[in-house]
Amino acid sequence: MEINNNTNQMWQLSQDSAIAVLDGQALDVTSILIVEDDEIIVKQLQYFLNKFEYSVLDVLKSGEELIEKLNYLEPDVLIMDIELSGELDGISAVEKLHNQYKLPIIYLSAKTDRKTLRRAHYTDPFGYLTKPINPIELCFTIELAIYKHNAEQKLQTQREWLKTALTSIGDGVISTDNTGVVTFINPSAEIDLQIKSEALLNREFNSILTMLDGDNNAPIDPVKQAIRQDCSIQFNNHILQNKATGHSLPVDCTIAPLFNSKKQISGSIIIFRDISQRIKDYQEKSQLEAQLRHAQKMEAIGQLTSGIAHEFNNIITGISSYTELAQAELPPEDPIQRYHRTILKQLGQAMLLTRKLLTFSRNEDLHFQTTDLNNIIDNHLQFLQHTIKDGVTIKADLDSNIGLVNADVNALEQIITNLCLNARDAIEDNGTIELHTEQYEITTNPQHYSVNISPGSYVKLTVKDNGAGMDEETRQKIFEPFFTTKEATNGSGLGLSIVYGLVEQHHGWINCISYPQIGTVFELYFPATQP
Repeated sequence: MEINNNTNQMWQLSQDSAIAVLDGQALDVTSILIVEDDEIIVKQLQYFLNKFEYSVLDVLKSGEELIEKLNYLEPDVLIMDIELSGELDGISAVEKLHNQYKLPIIYLSAKTDRKTLRRAHYTDPFGYLTKPINPIELCFTIELAIYKHNAEQKLQTQREWLKTALTSIGDGVISTDNTGVVTFINPSAEIDLQIKSEALLNREFNSILTMLDGDNNAPIDPVKQAIRQDCSIQFNNHILQNKATGHSLPVDCTIAPLFNSKKQISGSIIIFRDISQRIKDYQEKSQLEAQLRHAQKMEAIGQLTSGIAHEFNNIITGISSYTELAQAELPPEDPIQRYHRTILKQLGQAMLLTRKLLTFSRNEDLHFQTTDLNNIIDNHLQFLQHTIKDGVTIKADLDSNIGLVNADVNALEQIITNLCLNARDAIEDNGTIELHTEQYEITTNPQHYSVNISPGSYVKLTVKDNGAGMDEETRQKIFEPFFTTKEATNGSGLGLSIVYGLVEQHHGWINCISYPQIGTVFELYFPATQP
């Protein structure tokens, strides 16, 4: 290839320097696309590029031709003359391709005025070359452009990886600048906090969200703390609250400062995890443990009660037998017989108490049969209404579609009677006692109801009153024998204990819900059976 004398002289002057600088460096073959309409400049570029072992992919003459052919040429570097013939100059052509093609562009121009450079600047060029061409400058500009382009590609890949990671993880992530203005929020944070990113981005964190101490609900400024302490901070069992909606989220949270390239704090990052399920699981576990402790306590009390009742019954039997023998030794009209009759009457009451204790301890014999709970309630309502004092009304809402139960009829009547009498005593003046039946299916997580209940079909009986109610401490003790809130002369404290024992003997479960000054609800579950 022939080049003019000026080009020959320039090459001779710079060849030694170029070889000295690049000696020992194995340059990868880079494809170059030239867009230049000056033949002399084109020949210079081709000559220099070939000498430095670059591959000239093609030479185009106009911006229009570049737009037409760039899609399939795929160069590594584009050397673009700014002053081109045609409707589009070099900068205008690049502007049309800038967002579609991310390749390093080196502008070539004889002009270096500020206006031209400003126009070129908006297209993000990787370098500038001035005419006439200096081969050393050409080589270094190409290599720097490739290096910068590769670095930007790696950085973009890292950004995309980080963006994907932050948007796909289950933890919520929010970042702020050093003034507390939110700069990023990931989808998990939007979902957990029930907030759109548009409502939080570019807004001050504390104007939209509040962090509260989980122990005392004291407000905390996490951004200021992270920036002030210059280290990551862990907040466990805290609350993030959306001020606009009032939605509160229990979280474990880590907050750390962000640093810029000068190692100055530029903001903060907040990473939090929703612990609602963990709290729920802990509460359910605690509830199950409490139920188990209560069941074990009631079992122990039942065994103790059963032993005492049997021993007491033996003593009663002995006293009764000797009293009857003494009674037989005297004529009926003897005044002493009055004392004998009184002793036997008191022994009868003692034996009734023993039977109640045996019922609680589940040692009383019951006679089970398939029966309809609704019929038992219907037949028992009139008796109950006569038993209940004036001003208290009994209402029955009975579901006709409930199943049958395998039960002792007398035991069910006693359960209903004891619960209604207990409700009556809780109502001071006027009030209502409601009885309700329904079919109830327990399919999953039966432990939510009781440690002793199994999945299946149940008939549920609810007895509700609007009486005085109970506090939690009282509610925890109501099934214990001889526990009562009444005066000593107004009850033995065995009514609810007997109910508890009878329900257990029916392989059912009883639950009590009560609030002071609101009322009490007893829920009883009996296994349904086929007719």
